[in-house]
Amino acid sequence: MVASRPRRMIAAALRVVIRQAAPFLRALKEMGAPELQVTGQLLGGVLEAAMGAVESGASLASVTKRTLTLVRASVRSDNSC
Repeated sequence: MVASRPRRMIAAALRVVIRQAAPFLRALKEMGAPELQVTGQLLGGVLEAAMGAVESGASLASVTKRTLTLVRASVRSDNSC
């Protein structure tokens, strides 16, 4: 009985993560992002780094502008990287 508690907690946490990620992944899909799961993971890292930069004192306007440039470039369907 006790061993099943961590599994239930992990399952509940996973449901929360999926629910939170769904709008982000849906938006990427609508934008035509290639390799949706990989692109989502990579952009999640970009967004996390952007938040860290702002928290460390970088200009919100500057970080926002650069982040949007990176996000838009990564979801272009004509990206030939």
